[in-house]
Amino acid sequence: MTPVALSATTTHLSCPTPSGAAGGPVLEPDAPVRAVAAEAHPGEPGAHAVARDLAVWLSRLFDRPAQAVRVRRNPFEQRPCPRAWTYEITVAGHEVVVTAWEVPTLGGTLTRYAITVDGRGVPFVVRRPAAHLIWQLALATWRATCPEDPARGARATRT
Repeated sequence: MTPVALSATTTHLSCPTPSGAAGGPVLEPDAPVRAVAAEAHPGEPGAHAVARDLAVWLSRLFDRPAQAVRVRRNPFEQRPCPRAWTYEITVAGHEVVVTAWEVPTLGGTLTRYAITVDGRGVPFVVRRPAAHLIWQLALATWRATCPEDPARGARATRT
């Protein structure tokens, strides 16, 4: 598989053409979209748990419930295309799309992330520890919607 170069504002990927050259940045048109249930179910994909946790953090930061939570995945099991998926969440009137894609490296793979809010790219760099990745994604999203810089040290509490 040929790596696809993406910027922080890219929200979608494309499968390589038969010649191996990468096309435009588009998630496959037949990429299935699945609604994420409010409660976890045995056997559901891990992407649903990530989307649900991200929706919880966004709901707390925006102080509004998430109206829609969806996951879209490239069909990489059926044909050669990048391993990529999006978490699509509607909260407080904002359309949030977090895109994750795997990039091959010498030591294995690295997952990259890009965020868009209402179609605008949001700068995002994963900070260590990556154990707090979902919180980092939610905070970057929330800060992108604030007209002024939010107070430093603001934290959402998990109950």
